Amino acid sequence: MKKIYHQGFSLIEIMVGSIVILLASSFLLYGISQPVQSSIDIRLKQEALEELIKFTNEQKSLVSISEEGSTQGIETRNINIGSNNHIDATLFLDITCNYTGQYSKYCNIKTWIEWNNPQYQGEHDRLDFEVNQMVIN
Repeated sequence: MKKIYHQGFSLIEIMVGSIVILLASSFLLYGISQPVQSSIDIRLKQEALEELIKFTNEQKSLVSISEEGSTQGIETRNINIGSNNHIDATLFLDITCNYTGQYSKYCNIKTWIEWNNPQYQGEHDRLDFEVNQMVIN
């Protein structure tokens, strides 16, 4: 009897090979997408931090030059952050001032920024600052 040798792969071998390649590529794509999303989140937080620092310094200077004191209570300001300014963020300000003497006052300035996290729908990210300032007239 003559032995017959087939050249090529059987259907089962091709299917197993395809499944192995598919799993390996999906793990690779998942492994690449996580660091990319993390770097986007880090850049977004960095930009939010820069905006918050500018806003806080602006409010500190307004408190220091104000004769009557800055507005008491919570104030808000809407800004856009992100690489294409596509994420809405809100800056918050809460100032409380107490007169400590005839010529001085002590102010507590709380500022924070909130924005929607594009990765997790419906969740807000937040950064806070709190500074104290003594103003001498």
